[in-house]
Amino acid sequence: MTKLTFADLRKADADRQAYWGGAENWTLADWSNALAGEVGEVCNVVKKLRRPHLGTVGNDFDAAHYTAQLGSEIGDVLIYLDLLAKAAGLDLAECAQRAFNEKSAKLDMPVRLEPEPVLASNDLVKSMVNRFLGWRLPDDFSPDGGISFQKVGNAGTTYEYRYEPTGTNLLTATQATAMVEHMFEGISLDATPPAPVDWDNRKSA
Repeated sequence: MTKLTFADLRKADADRQAYWGGAENWTLADWSNALAGEVGEVCNVVKKLRRPHLGTVGNDFDAAHYTAQLGSEIGDVLIYLDLLAKAAGLDLAECAQRAFNEKSAKLDMPVRLEPEPVLASNDLVKSMVNRFLGWRLPDDFSPDGGISFQKVGNAGTTYEYRYEPTGTNLLTATQATAMVEHMFEGISLDATPPAPVDWDNRKSA
């Protein structure tokens, strides 16, 4: 199952704002007041969940109903937190990470909040392998390292033709899979990609 990210929330929040109208005039005070209202809704639901334990009356529904409602209210809090962060020019994930790690450091605790790398799925690997195997090599393909490639077949005859190899002429599917898995090894798909290497001008070590 694909998990939602803070980036997904931020995009959806931005897209939906176009339908509300007037949000462009809101200040940080407006967003924080809206957030406080949602936090109040959370507290109100928790009050109702506590009533049976305290022996007080007043609830119209059972605990399962209020637990589900609590989840929705917590979701609203998160949405307004993101909207407030956006209005302040902040990233919600970065805010959470910084606050968590600062508190751990202050209390001399070793736990730190670090994002786990998003690994390539088997479906993604298979898709990339298939695209590579079907990829037509460029016209200026010129391998080195002892590998030879004859660009023209029946050269100098009336039956002359050009070879147009694809990835499958270089590697088998098993070999291509190993190559793609090697490419993804240790790389997070949500991280900033490393700068490309200029192989033509790369100096020997």
